[in-house]
Amino acid sequence: MMNLKKDSKTTKRNIIRNFAIYIVVIVVVLVVVTSLFDIKNKLKSNQIFNIFIASNTQNENEFATLIKNQNDSIKEVNIYSCSIDDTYFSVLFSLHGQLEADLIVLPKSILDEKMMAGFCELDDDLKSSSIVYENRGLLVHDNNYSNEILDNYCTFNEEQYYLFISLNSCHFGKDDYFAKDVIKNIIYG
Repeated sequence: MMNLKKDSKTTKRNIIRNFAIYIVVIVVVLVVVTSLFDIKNKLKSNQIFNIFIASNTQNENEFATLIKNQNDSIKEVNIYSCSIDDTYFSVLFSLHGQLEADLIVLPKSILDEKMMAGFCELDDDLKSSSIVYENRGLLVHDNNYSNEILDNYCTFNEEQYYLFISLNSCHFGKDDYFAKDVIKNIIYG
């Protein structure tokens, strides 16, 4: 009986003395399990489709759903929009437009050679029945032409807007032409 009491006191003392170690071990295990879960469930770049629009937009979720429903392999559609008059336009365009976007809608007034170098040349079937800008952009809006689909979601200024495919897009090339399909659906309905 005496031995049992002594063992109980020793156990309590050890637990109290090593309490910090137990907490650290529990935290490390939780971090490792959470990280493994995040890695397992993280979307691949070919499951995400990004669009940058240099205009104010409305109903972005509806527009994203419209695009997402065109391809079962796309799990997430991100639409980044910002008016060219916004103070942070250049920052947002650099981050979301030039680095992340698959498709980009820009007004003609801000286009330059350096920017154009970041866009793919269009296939002949894409430019067959639309006004093309330097073999890279398709007209989606001007005073005489408007795109029914984009006009439902964007508030364009009174100037020409063109749709481009980014060279960074993983959805335009080798085995994946989803960007091309989205363009066809946006331009030709």
